Amino acid sequence: NTYTPEHLKERGYTRTLKGRVKVLAAKLLYKLFGGYKGISRSLDETARRMDREYGKSCHVGDGAWPNGMNDYFAEEWISPMTKLDFEGYKFSVPKEYDKFLTQFFGDYMTLPPEDKRHTHYIKAWRG
Repeated sequence: NTYTPEHLKERGYTRTLKGRVKVLAAKLLYKLFGGYKGISRSLDETARRMDREYGKSCHVGDGAWPNGMNDYFAEEWISPMTKLDFEGYKFSVPKEYDKFLTQFFGDYMTLPPEDKRHTHYIKAWRG
């Protein structure tokens, strides 16, 4: 699990009884829904069902992050994807990657002050 007890304590999640109960509830729900793979599969199935039932949208997004409409992008920003070099490797990126990154992160080219930097602890896999 990427949310270690140290991470939770550092973020202040375990300072209060209410916080500890929330962490316990989140862990139980995580296990109930099958961890990362189960949650991902469920989100994918829901997205596919919504596409079948409601048709094609001119916006794309995942809806799983708590950023509201900043998580949805104009479809023409995304495709067709383009390739960019990064540290000796080529990666597929959205066609309008600057617009995409600016909407999602704001001024993504300026590092935050050192005391405001943190890891996001995101786990990824290929299904």
